[in-house]
Amino acid sequence: MFNNRLNKNRLIRTGSLMKRLAHSSIVFARNAEGLELPTGLENRKAKTVLLFDPGHPESVKANPLFMADSETLDWIASFFYGSEPAALNDDRALFRDLLDIAVTGPIQEATLPGIDAQAALGPEELKRLFSLRGRPEHIRFLNRFNQLSFHSQKEALDRIRRHLSFLENARIAPAFSRAELYPPILFTEPILLVIAVSHACPEADKILAFLFQWMCHQILMRPSRPDDLRLLIYLEGVVSPESHVLKALGKKRVGVFSLSNRGEAAFLNPPEGLAVNPFAILSFKKAISLPGSLLHQLFRVRKG
Repeated sequence: MFNNRLNKNRLIRTGSLMKRLAHSSIVFARNAEGLELPTGLENRKAKTVLLFDPGHPESVKANPLFMADSETLDWIASFFYGSEPAALNDDRALFRDLLDIAVTGPIQEATLPGIDAQAALGPEELKRLFSLRGRPEHIRFLNRFNQLSFHSQKEALDRIRRHLSFLENARIAPAFSRAELYPPILFTEPILLVIAVSHACPEADKILAFLFQWMCHQILMRPSRPDDLRLLIYLEGVVSPESHVLKALGKKRVGVFSLSNRGEAAFLNPPEGLAVNPFAILSFKKAISLPGSLLHQLFRVRKG
């Protein structure tokens, strides 16, 4: 969590718009160092400002496997294997089995780095370990795994590791080791969450895309409540979701901004209950903080 020292270093400037319009915000950025957000993104009433930035001493950690149900595990498998040819369906099934094993096993193994560590054991050691444990999830994996030749077993585990290769970095793996980032809380109290992955990190694009899509999945899976706060998401360097996803997010009181490399912002969709002011244009450079009134002009609360 950010502290006063970081705030004094102007990592994030605080605005006052949210005194008038309470919501939470998620900012996906390339780099948190020196980041100055446009006034109005922050909420002085919010006591919580969170940073996810692998390697940063103040960074929170994320564990997408924490309390993950079957549908979430299916989504995780689809993210990593969605573009694979049908010939590699066995790989996807094995990876999906490993996800089941992780979430039903020891808590220290119920992480993506834990799955990567299991795949790194190699075929013989993995079969020995799972045979000793012998839960139904282990037996299902072994039945599928033993249908393959030793060479195919090794190749399948190697491909799983390649999909999770971003976790081989000593800065990245710890960032996915503990569940300190729980998306549903963004709807219950005003929070500013900055998710930043530097270009210096290997596969930064993949990490940002995974975190963004995981957040969207969590938001869409959560039942809406009448007193939910609105949530605004600002994307820099992340591919915007498809129109049907934007529409579904809007119904969940979630709005999405797209931030270009030139500092231009486009409002991709408004959250339900807000309308975009067609006469207001939001365009800023990253090193400039906007006056609160400018961002406030972008919205008007719908009556009735």
